[in-house]
Amino acid sequence: MRRRSLYYITHAVGNKIQITTVFIIFELALLLFRFIVSCFLISCMTLLGLLLSSDSGNKILLQITTLLTVIMFSLLLSEIMPPSSHAIPIITVYFMCVMIMPVVSVIASVLVLLLHFRNSKNYTMPLWPKESLVTRWKSDPFARGSYSYVAVGATGDDYDILGRPVEYPGDKIPRVYFAGEHTNRNYPATVHGSLLSGLREARRIADTFLGSIYEISAP
Repeated sequence: MRRRSLYYITHAVGNKIQITTVFIIFELALLLFRFIVSCFLISCMTLLGLLLSSDSGNKILLQITTLLTVIMFSLLLSEIMPPSSHAIPIITVYFMCVMIMPVVSVIASVLVLLLHFRNSKNYTMPLWPKESLVTRWKSDPFARGSYSYVAVGATGDDYDILGRPVEYPGDKIPRVYFAGEHTNRNYPATVHGSLLSGLREARRIADTFLGSIYEISAP
């Protein structure tokens, strides 16, 4: 199947008018099988490369092969395709998107493999994550939060009431346990109070359901 486009170019030569007829014939079969099907197959290869697991060992090879295929196909099309009036042709935008996807996939795969095979034997963890994240709330005197005063009209008994477990009438085992910064009367509204209340409720649950053989302490 062919598509024909007819253009008339009129210009004057002296006292005569010269009309030039230009026929542009598009082979739809050529356009379909050479361009559309090829672009579709390249897109499928790119998507399959994105879905392939990094542990398979062939993901990076497949994406690099796809990238080289896209580059070679774009070079061939640049010689075959007629010039376009658009500043950036649609086929150029397509190839840019298809080329970006394998590059991003390869970078992500390399990062995943680096994190997957990283262990204590070939990598030493620096001290700054442990120093910047406070993990010793109970033992570090500089990380116990800022102290605050009890609200006007309230006493420490109110904090004890808020931290008291809730029991259903007739049950011997509490159903709900409360912990938080407003359930500790010694360190109200502080992170340290939250930690101590959590340890307190953990001991209660352990004593109730597991017995007193389990010792729970803060890091």
